[in-house]
Amino acid sequence: MNQKKYESWKREEQEPFSGWDFAYLEGRLLEEDAPPGNYMSMARELLVGSAAALDIGTGGGERLA
Repeated sequence: MNQKKYESWKREEQEPFSGWDFAYLEGRLLEEDAPPGNYMSMARELLVGSAAALDIGTGGGERLA
């Protein structure tokens, strides 16, 4: 294993972390291309009149909360 990378991971492990706050990754996180369209607009339109929603694969549900 690359010693420099291992030491970096060990430092990361010591960083305080709570819940779904990924702010410490700002500027370092590489994300895949965004989904087509505007997710929130599409979700809002589809949820009109709904009593419940199932949030799968979008994280902690914060977007639909």
